[in-house]
Amino acid sequence: MEIEPIPDESKLFYHISRSKFKAQNYDFSDVPPDAFTPQGTDGLSVNWDKFCKTAQECLEIKTEGYPEGRTPKTHGVGHFVAGDARQTKIIAETTIFQFDVLHDPDPETKPYCNKAHSLITGLPLSKPKPPYNQMRKELKRMFIWDIEPEPIQPSLIPEGSI
Repeated sequence: MEIEPIPDESKLFYHISRSKFKAQNYDFSDVPPDAFTPQGTDGLSVNWDKFCKTAQECLEIKTEGYPEGRTPKTHGVGHFVAGDARQTKIIAETTIFQFDVLHDPDPETKPYCNKAHSLITGLPLSKPKPPYNQMRKELKRMFIWDIEPEPIQPSLIPEGSI
């Protein structure tokens, strides 16, 4: 699969698990910064709107972890704008941290090949608190919801979990 440059005006869709929010209030307007923690060492996984046209389409992408896709019962999806991410810089002591955006499609040999898969890179790999936390706060500032997760109905919350 060909790797392509991502234009600055592109949307980068990002899933957030409902489990990141406190069950008693589900304040989706206040996304916790830890929702923007990369799962690996490459960067924050996103889906480029060139190959994933809508938030709903991105929510339904099948992956090894979600072979039936995601739903608003488990996740919400929002987006970043590529150019906004690229313009973000944090200076910590003598180091400049800057986001970049890279197209990183899954290999066609994978059972679930995601052509839209891309990365926001530049988050420090180790967690020196000031730049790491500030970078996540910048991601939070840039994030715009497209489909919020569905809150759990109070009658469905297991007793003692609040």
